[in-house]
Amino acid sequence: MAINLIILLAGSCRLKIGEILSLKLSDIDEINLTISIKRKLKRVGDKNKQ
Repeated sequence: MAINLIILLAGSCRLKIGEILSLKLSDIDEINLTISIKRKLKRVGDKNKQ
């Protein structure tokens, strides 16, 4: 019984860690996307100025 509980706890901890990691990864992706969009907009703006 105790072993089953430990396995369950370990599994749920892994899931939580996975969720946190995937959240961090998706946050990084969003930041990279916004940076690249801003760069593209800036390039377009620079072309318009010329």
